[in-house]
This record gives sequence, structure tokens and C-alpha cells, in this order.
Amino acid sequence: MFSGVLRLIGLVSVRETETHIIIDGLNGTFLMDDIQKTWNTSRLNTYMFTEVAKHRVSFPKFFAIDIEHILVNLLKEVKTKTPRRALNKILIELRSRTWLADVDKEEKHTLLDFSKVKEIGFPLLDHQLDFLKMYNRIVPSYRLGGMLLAATPGSGKTITGLALGSCLGADVIIIISPKNAIDRVWGATIANNLTDKPEYWLSTNPGEAAPVGLRYYVFHYEALNRAIELMAKLNPKRVLIDLDESHNFNEITSQRTQMFLELIAQSRKKAETHVVLASGTPIKALGAEAVPLLRAIDPFFNPDAEQRFKKIFGKDAKKANDILCNRIGLVSFKVVRSVVITNKVTTIQKNIQIPNWRPYTLDAIRIDMAKFIEERHKFYKAGMAEYEKEYELCLSIHEKTLRTTDDFKGFELYKQHVDTIRKFYDPRQHKDEVMYCNRYELGKISPTLPQEKRKPFRSIRSIIKYVHLKIMGEALGSILGKRRAACHVAMVPYMGLPDIIDGALKKTVIFTSYVEVVKAMEPYLKEEGYRPIAVYGETNKDLAAMIAKFDKDPDANPIIATYPSLSTAVPLVMANTEVLSNMPWRDNEREQAVARVDRIGQDSEVFIYELFLDTGSYGNVSTRSKDIMEWSRAQVAAIMGIDAPMDLVESLEAMRDSQVPLDESALAFMDEIKRAFPLETAEL
Repeated sequence: MFSGVLRLIGLVSVRETETHIIIDGLNGTFLMDDIQKTWNTSRLNTYMFTEVAKHRVSFPKFFAIDIEHILVNLLKEVKTKTPRRALNKILIELRSRTWLADVDKEEKHTLLDFSKVKEIGFPLLDHQLDFLKMYNRIVPSYRLGGMLLAATPGSGKTITGLALGSCLGADVIIIISPKNAIDRVWGATIANNLTDKPEYWLSTNPGEAAPVGLRYYVFHYEALNRAIELMAKLNPKRVLIDLDESHNFNEITSQRTQMFLELIAQSRKKAETHVVLASGTPIKALGAEAVPLLRAIDPFFNPDAEQRFKKIFGKDAKKANDILCNRIGLVSFKVVRSVVITNKVTTIQKNIQIPNWRPYTLDAIRIDMAKFIEERHKFYKAGMAEYEKEYELCLSIHEKTLRTTDDFKGFELYKQHVDTIRKFYDPRQHKDEVMYCNRYELGKISPTLPQEKRKPFRSIRSIIKYVHLKIMGEALGSILGKRRAACHVAMVPYMGLPDIIDGALKKTVIFTSYVEVVKAMEPYLKEEGYRPIAVYGETNKDLAAMIAKFDKDPDANPIIATYPSLSTAVPLVMANTEVLSNMPWRDNEREQAVARVDRIGQDSEVFIYELFLDTGSYGNVSTRSKDIMEWSRAQVAAIMGIDAPMDLVESLEAMRDSQVPLDESALAFMDEIKRAFPLETAEL
């Protein structure tokens, strides 16, 4: 009754509870109509608001920033159903009667002690000081626990993070870093660039346990469990956790992301904890990838707000992204390349001709792919009875280990979900079922099986549930992946590498996606009189020594590396020339690779050579991969001539490894494959 009276006399009020913000005296239906018309989506109305009534609306406190942005933009509209005076009144009251009142209070901006920046042994650059100033203003004003440092690769994020720790007066600073940057980047910077020469510990040091009593600790990603163990022993007052190359933690379901968030949670139980997530390529798919960031830094991002956020700004959301960009912009400090790196970069594309090019054309691969798929369908169809028999045997062994009522209920639920998936899998409806099955198989069934049954079970379970995608995963590896690698191996003698290396002012770095290419280039270049350094999985344990040799030994040249081994964290300014012997799957991988030489400290013009196979008018796996990089689409989409989703390869690889559930895009692609190759597979 009272809220209705407020509306009738033109009064609007805003109030805040422990969890929500409530606007009384406002026609909620009118506001929803205005939002729907302006953003052309129902997601905002459906998921952002918890109550929409004729005289009232309410929403979780987390969305206050977004509601403010919505109201500001509605005031710019020519005509709205909601009175403009009411919209303006709500804005005023949001900034005076809710937690947003802190935003404009200057007395809140005293978090950092800028006199402590002297702990860094040289003057900070303007953009590094600007980040500290923004952190000092934004974090307390918006009640955050940290920020995103979205700075171009090579712009000095290491020093910026250490300077933040100094100005915060953090008595414990924990850095989480790629392993290849532990010694040469973080260890060297702490040892050489901090004026007080502090004691520090690196997870590459001998011994498992980190000693108590130091200020600086650096852990590589695989040692996050040791960071959590250390936190259990500490009693700090203020902690800074600095996550280097944070784009490696954008997937909320990954184990490393969960462990990182656990480290933050444990730290916040003991101390005031600040988190900086630093990356040169931070977020590509805003909705999905922003979840770990918001969990790490925003106390209002509780489970309810997270579920609503995912519904609004999910992986495939294309509308209302201005609202999301506004929010991410508030918690991010962005440094673009032109601000900090002024040297010129010249990109040169080279088309490489080889004698035997036909096996690498799309036409040839399409034929081989179709043949492979048909053969594998026949293979699995013929053996399905045996697979089902072995699968049932494994389930029988597991069932004998069940003891409690809950054990049996969990097993029955698993069998029901498998039956559903086998009969008809709709990714919109059955994502939770697939996740449950994967967790149950890995966490419950597999540990109860005899050792000789565990490996077969991991493969059979995929055949039983979704044989079509298993076949596509095999096709990617057996046909497409091998052919693409073989293509670039065949190109090696014809790339003109000696001319590129000899023509470089400084040293040369060569990147590839394939270990086979590294192993082909190394002997080839040795025969040509060079002393190459090969960096890939088997040699990565010696990376620090290899980089030191590349730096100090004038004859050690070039480095040949796979993208995963060297494309992040390691500065290589002793080189000014890069060869990308194939384009990586995604543009951010290319950006990171180029930033090894194109970064602060580079004093020469940078040359980037992009190499492609030349097959005339025939499409091939090398030239087509350029398009794949630009559009972030899977190689198989081009080969099969169908519109495949962006994350197809990851989906299929995930299915093969059974780490995450199948997603909608993979299933949609599989439907296209079945239409392209009608092989009568329904019986499977």
C-alpha cells in the first residue's frame, strides 16, 4: 500500500538490505519494458532482478553497478515509459543510500602509501604509477579485493605488481607464475630491483615446503597446493596475491583455478587480502572468462549473483555486452602497446612452395577424413557389444564396493543419466547430467576398479555415451593434426630460414605448434652451420639455462620453440626477429609469442615472419589456419566446409580427456558431420 502511494505522488525511494537493493514507488513493469526495448533481450529482466512488481523492483547488491549503468543509458533515450525524473531520482539515491555512496568519498582513497614506491630500485613508468593511483581509488570505493591489470605483454607487469605490494605494505606477497618465469623473471627482479634486497623463496628451490617468515614467495602453477599449505602456517596482517598471466585461469571449472580461489579464500580468513590478476591477453569471451576474476576480487559476487551473471552474460551472450564491459572496465587497468612500446614492428608474410604439396590440400584431407570417419564408425559398430559387456563388468565391480544408502542412490542416478545421454543428449537440458557422469566415473568408479581395468574404462565410457564425438576426436588427431604437423615439417627446408637468420640485426626466435617441427628444424639448422636451441616439453626443465645461453653466447642462435613452451612470461629482447612457422589457433597466442621480443627493453625494429604453404588456388591446412586464427575457429570447420563453433577443438579434446562435459557447440558440430557423411550411424 505504502509503495503504491509513493508512486502516485511521484516519490521514489531506494533502500539497502544485507543482500539486496530495493526501489519503491516505481512501476516495475514500465522499467522492464524500457530495458527490453533498449537492449533487446529478456535476460536482464529475467535474471538481474529478484522482484518486479507494479510498485517495486529489487536486485542483488552485486548488480548495483549495472543498474546504475542501465539508468544512465535510459536517460539518454528519446522516450521511456518510466518518468525521467524517477530515473534521475533513483540514480541520486543509489549514490546516497546504498554502498555506492562510498564511490565519491575522497577519504576512502588512502589505501596505498606512495612513499614506499622507493622500495623499487628505479623510477616507475607513468602507466605503472597510474595503475597504483587507480587501485588506490577504485578498490576501496567499490569495496573490492583487487583488480585486473590488463597490460600489453612486455609492459612491465612484474614491477607493477611488486610496487603494489610495497605501497600496500603487505607483509606477505605471494606470486603465482608460469614455471618458466619463476627464476629468470620473478627471482631475478626481486633479487636485482628491490632496494632492501629481501629474502625470498621460489618453488623451484630444493625442498617441498616453503619456509615461514619471508615476505616474498613465488609459486609456479603446479605448486598451488604448496602455496595453500604455506598459508595455513602464516599469520599475516595484509597479503598481496599476484597472479601472473592470469588468462591461464579463465576457466572456472579447471583444477588450477579452483586451487587459486581456495588460496584466496584461506588467506582472507586470516588477513586483509588483495589480489591482482595480471595478463597481456586477459579476457576474450567476456561472460564466461570474467567469473574467476569476479570471484577473486568482488565480495558481492556470491553464488546467487554468480548464477544470475552467468545467465545474463554467458559464453554465447551477444547482447547487453556494453553493461558487462562497463563493469569489467571499472575493475580493470588497461595498458595498450602504443603507450609503452614505441619501436616499430614489421610483419612479413612468406608463401612457401614445396614439391609434394597435394597431401596438404583441403580436398585431399576432406577425402581422407571422410574415409577415416566411415571406417571408425564401422569399427565401433562391430565392437559395440564387447564394449557394452566390458562396461557392464566395470559397473558390476564398482557396485560390489557400495555400502551405504547414499552410495547406491548415487550409483542409480549415474545409470539414469547415462541412459538419458545415450538415448538423446540435448546440451541445453543435460549439461548437469554429463558433468555428474564424468565426476562419478573419475571419482567413484575408476578408483574401485583393478589397475588393469582403469585405462580401458576411461576409453570405453566415452564410446558408450557419445561415440560420434569420440570418432571426431580421433579424426582430429589421426588425420587433421598429423597432416598439419607433417605439412610444416615438409616446409622446413624451403622456408628460407638461413636468409632470415643472417638478415636479422639481432638474434632470431622461431615458433611452431608442433614438436615434430622443432625436431626437424634443429638438425636442419645444425647442418646449415647454426647452433640452435630447441625448447619443447622434453627440454623445458632446462629452460633457464637455455635462455641464459641464448643471451650470453653469441653463437647460440636461433631458438626453436613450441608456443606453449615459450610464448608467455620470458623476455627475449636479445632477439628482434621472429618466425611463426605456423599460425597458432588463437590470436592471443600469437600476441603473447610476438611479445617475447616486442616489449619494454627492445631497442631495435622487430620483424615478424609469418609462413604459409603456397598451393596456388587450392586451399590447404597452412593458409587456412590464418583464417582460423583470425576467427578463432577450429581447423576442422574449414576442412569439412561447415560452420563449426569457435571452441570445437577444445570441446573434442575435453571430451577425449573427460575433464569437462560436452558442450552445445560440439554436439551441434557433430550433427553437421552426420549430415555431411550419412553413414547410417543411428544404430550406434
